[in-house]
Parts: sequence; C-alpha cells; structure tokens
Amino acid sequence: MRFYRDQQLGKKDGLVLVWAGMRGAVTVAAAQTLPADTEQRTLLVLAAFTVAMISLIGQGGTLAWVVRRLGVEADRDEAIREQMLAIDQTLTDVAAARCDEATESGLDGHAIDGRAIDVMRERSRLDRGMQWAAGPDQVELIEAFKHLRRAVISDQRDALIEMRSRHSYDSEALTEMLQRLDAAELGLDALE
Repeated sequence: MRFYRDQQLGKKDGLVLVWAGMRGAVTVAAAQTLPADTEQRTLLVLAAFTVAMISLIGQGGTLAWVVRRLGVEADRDEAIREQMLAIDQTLTDVAAARCDEATESGLDGHAIDGRAIDVMRERSRLDRGMQWAAGPDQVELIEAFKHLRRAVISDQRDALIEMRSRHSYDSEALTEMLQRLDAAELGLDALE
C-alpha cells in the first residue's frame, strides 16, 4: 500500500486525467437509449455523437502533447528509477540471506564451496554481469555457483511477487526487475 500513498495524484496528474476523460462516450450511450418515439431523437443522437467526436479528435489528438508539456512522463521515469534501486537493494538483501544460509548449512543438503558463495555475494545485484573465467579444473565450482545462483534467483523472484501482492512498488518497476531476473537465469545456461 506504500505505493498508493507515495504515488498520489498531483495537480499535473489531475489535469492529464481530466484531459484524457471519457470524451462523451456515456453521452452517446445515453442518447442511444432514448425511446424511438422521443421528439428529435435523431438530432439528439447526432449532437451527442458530434460532441464526442470533436472531443475525441481535439482532446485525444493533443493528449500526448499535454503530457509532454506538463512533464508528467519525466516525473514517472525518475520515480521508476528510484523504485528499481530500492527493489534491487531488497533483492541483494535476499541474496545475502541465502548466501548466509548456504555458508552455515549448505544448499539442499550439500555443502557449497565458499568461493562460489563469495562470487554470488559479489554478483547478486541484477545489474552485474555473469562473466566468470574459470579453468577446466573448476567445473565443480561453477556447478556449485550455478546451483546457488538458481536458489538465489528463486528467492528473489518470490520477494518480487510478494512486493507485487503488497502493492509496494509500481508494476512497471517490478516487471522490469522480473525481466532482469529472467535474463540472469537464462545467463546461467551460458556460464561454463
């Protein structure tokens, strides 16, 4: 619910909302429901339709200009960036918790190489690459890292879904972070 509290509509947002209004759709629908024997029904329907079309073309055609002119998009872009940073920090904390757990008790009943845990801690942020130069003698280390990374990604995905269900952040920011998680998971297949 924090998202709704933080994202209250301001004056600019209200103006865009008014400008983007329904443009006479209800009026046209109401005019269409007039009984057939209403005096000048055809004229009333035509007038309602004309007003709707004028507002659709006039206001609808200038809506993008109004949004740009008021700078509403810029405000939203900055808010999304801030939210994505906060989400990324939460996901980094989730990864750290999983790494702490793996350090103490392993993963799925197997001990995890400490070097894999160290690399995971360094690369748990979604904006960091998955490049790892390992020699042929480190196949087990890479497999341990991949196993731990998949567990961390699963935990992070669960955290994102929880954030979405609590309406903590904008859905656009959450969707972007989910896509980054998906890309990180796909990148694991290329890691050799």
